[in-house]
Amino acid sequence: MNKSAFFKQFITINLIVGVLIVCSYFIPYLHPFFFFTVALYAFFVIFVYAAYHLGYKNAIDKDKNAFTRLVLMFIFFKMMICIMGIVVYVKLFEPASKGFLIPFLFLYVIYSYFEFNIFTKLSHLKEKE
Repeated sequence: MNKSAFFKQFITINLIVGVLIVCSYFIPYLHPFFFFTVALYAFFVIFVYAAYHLGYKNAIDKDKNAFTRLVLMFIFFKMMICIMGIVVYVKLFEPASKGFLIPFLFLYVIYSYFEFNIFTKLSHLKEKE
Protein backbone atom coordinates (compact mmCIF):
# COMPACT_ATOMS: atom_id res chain seq x y z
CA MET A 1 0.00 0.00 0.00
CA ASN A 2 1.63 3.20 -1.11
CA LYS A 3 1.31 6.43 0.84
CA SER A 4 -1.13 8.14 -1.52
CA ALA A 5 -3.55 5.19 -1.38
CA PHE A 6 -3.26 5.12 2.40
CA PHE A 7 -3.96 8.83 2.75
CA LYS A 8 -6.96 8.66 0.41
CA GLN A 9 -8.49 5.86 2.46
CA PHE A 10 -7.44 7.42 5.76
CA ILE A 11 -8.99 10.79 4.96
CA THR A 12 -12.16 9.19 3.60
CA ILE A 13 -12.73 7.00 6.65
CA ASN A 14 -11.95 9.88 9.01
CA LEU A 15 -14.39 12.21 7.25
CA ILE A 16 -17.17 9.63 7.31
CA VAL A 17 -16.59 8.78 10.97
CA GLY A 18 -16.26 12.48 11.84
CA VAL A 19 -19.65 13.25 10.26
CA LEU A 20 -21.21 10.33 12.15
CA ILE A 21 -19.72 11.61 15.41
CA VAL A 22 -21.14 15.08 14.82
CA CYS A 23 -24.51 13.49 14.08
CA SER A 24 -24.31 11.50 17.32
CA TYR A 25 -24.22 14.81 19.19
CA PHE A 26 -27.90 15.26 18.31
CA ILE A 27 -28.93 11.84 19.62
CA PRO A 28 -30.12 12.44 23.20
CA TYR A 29 -28.88 9.08 24.51
CA LEU A 30 -25.35 9.64 23.14
CA HIS A 31 -25.13 13.40 23.75
CA PRO A 32 -23.60 13.10 27.28
CA PHE A 33 -20.74 11.06 25.84
CA PHE A 34 -19.84 13.40 22.96
CA PHE A 35 -16.50 14.55 24.36
CA PHE A 36 -15.56 10.98 25.26
CA THR A 37 -16.36 10.02 21.66
CA VAL A 38 -14.24 12.85 20.26
CA ALA A 39 -11.33 11.84 22.50
CA LEU A 40 -11.64 8.23 21.28
CA TYR A 41 -11.78 9.44 17.70
CA ALA A 42 -8.56 11.41 18.16
CA PHE A 43 -6.89 8.41 19.80
CA PHE A 44 -7.83 6.02 17.00
CA VAL A 45 -6.82 8.47 14.26
CA ILE A 46 -3.37 8.92 15.82
CA PHE A 47 -3.06 5.20 16.51
CA VAL A 48 -3.89 4.15 12.93
CA TYR A 49 -1.59 6.82 11.51
CA ALA A 50 1.27 5.53 13.69
CA ALA A 51 0.42 1.93 12.78
CA TYR A 52 0.75 2.67 9.08
CA HIS A 53 4.05 4.51 9.33
CA LEU A 54 5.69 2.01 11.66
CA GLY A 55 4.18 -0.87 9.69
CA TYR A 56 5.52 0.52 6.41
CA LYS A 57 8.97 0.86 7.94
CA ASN A 58 8.92 -2.69 9.28
CA ALA A 59 7.36 -4.20 6.15
CA ILE A 60 10.46 -3.31 4.11
CA ASP A 61 12.86 -4.33 6.89
CA LYS A 62 15.19 -7.24 6.27
CA ASP A 63 14.10 -8.90 9.51
CA LYS A 64 11.05 -10.93 8.50
CA ASN A 65 9.78 -11.16 12.07
CA ALA A 66 9.89 -7.41 12.75
CA PHE A 67 6.59 -6.80 11.00
CA THR A 68 4.85 -9.65 12.83
CA ARG A 69 6.14 -8.39 16.17
CA LEU A 70 4.90 -4.91 15.35
CA VAL A 71 1.41 -6.12 14.44
CA LEU A 72 1.13 -8.14 17.64
CA MET A 73 2.45 -5.22 19.68
CA PHE A 74 -0.09 -2.83 18.16
CA ILE A 75 -2.98 -5.22 18.81
CA PHE A 76 -1.90 -5.77 22.41
CA PHE A 77 -1.30 -2.12 23.23
CA LYS A 78 -4.51 -0.97 21.56
CA MET A 79 -6.52 -3.44 23.61
CA MET A 80 -4.75 -2.51 26.84
CA ILE A 81 -5.06 1.23 26.28
CA CYS A 82 -8.75 0.87 25.44
CA ILE A 83 -9.45 -1.22 28.54
CA MET A 84 -7.54 1.21 30.75
CA GLY A 85 -9.27 4.17 29.11
CA ILE A 86 -12.72 2.73 29.79
CA VAL A 87 -11.84 1.94 33.41
CA VAL A 88 -10.45 5.44 33.96
CA TYR A 89 -13.49 7.03 32.30
CA VAL A 90 -15.89 5.04 34.49
CA LYS A 91 -13.94 5.84 37.68
CA LEU A 92 -13.55 9.56 36.92
CA PHE A 93 -16.91 10.45 35.38
CA GLU A 94 -19.22 7.75 36.77
CA PRO A 95 -21.56 7.74 33.76
CA ALA A 96 -25.26 7.26 34.49
CA SER A 97 -25.60 4.62 31.78
CA LYS A 98 -23.43 2.30 29.78
CA GLY A 99 -24.24 4.25 26.61
CA PHE A 100 -20.63 5.36 26.30
CA LEU A 101 -19.84 1.84 25.13
CA ILE A 102 -21.84 2.35 21.92
CA PRO A 103 -19.50 4.97 20.40
CA PHE A 104 -16.49 3.14 21.83
CA LEU A 105 -17.40 -0.16 20.19
CA PHE A 106 -18.33 1.58 16.95
CA LEU A 107 -14.96 3.36 16.73
CA TYR A 108 -13.04 0.31 17.92
CA VAL A 109 -14.56 -1.94 15.25
CA ILE A 110 -14.22 0.61 12.41
CA TYR A 111 -10.60 1.49 13.14
CA SER A 112 -9.59 -2.10 13.97
CA TYR A 113 -10.91 -3.19 10.59
CA PHE A 114 -9.10 -0.33 8.87
CA GLU A 115 -5.89 -1.15 10.74
CA PHE A 116 -6.28 -4.83 9.79
CA ASN A 117 -6.58 -3.85 6.10
CA ILE A 118 -3.50 -1.65 6.37
CA PHE A 119 -1.43 -4.40 7.93
CA THR A 120 -2.69 -6.94 5.40
CA LYS A 121 -1.68 -4.73 2.48
CA LEU A 122 1.65 -3.86 4.06
CA SER A 123 2.42 -7.54 4.61
CA HIS A 124 2.38 -8.01 0.83
CA LEU A 125 4.66 -5.06 0.28
CA LYS A 126 7.82 -7.21 0.44
CA GLU A 127 6.47 -9.64 -2.10
CA LYS A 128 6.03 -6.89 -4.67
CA GLU A 129 9.49 -5.36 -4.20
